[in-house]
Amino acid sequence: MARTEDGWWVENDGRLTRIRTAATTTRELLADRSAIDKAAAHPTPRVLCS
Repeated sequence: MARTEDGWWVENDGRLTRIRTAATTTRELLADRSAIDKAAAHPTPRVLCS
């Protein structure tokens, strides 16, 4: 997972998917497991820079 000024992201096979959550802290994000699971299950085509 990564945090940017745009929000939280999960990485899956070199692609980032935004995690739709209201969490502002890591603790809050980890408590929103359903949002993490949903983002991980549906990766988007946003490729990480190398």
